[in-house]
Amino acid sequence: MISADLEMSQLARMPTARFDTPLALVHDKIVIALGGKTSKYHGTKRCEAIDTTTGQWINVAPIPFFCVNTTAVVMKERYVYLMPGNNREM
Repeated sequence: MISADLEMSQLARMPTARFDTPLALVHDKIVIALGGKTSKYHGTKRCEAIDTTTGQWINVAPIPFFCVNTTAVVMKERYVYLMPGNNREM
């Protein structure tokens, strides 16, 4: 996390290491990671969120299917929409 004066501090490690992951910011403090890739040929349906004020990770319900090339959008500071990408396994 980076504070307003640009000082960095490390929060708890993400439970599931991943990349190519759409992220969503809710209420200016919760960052949600939705699925993503765990290796070149494997993905995950797992979703996890971090509360940036406490540094605690929270498990969120998984997405129903693995998909790639997705984007997350937050509406009204409450609803997270995962835009459809390609519904396929690696």
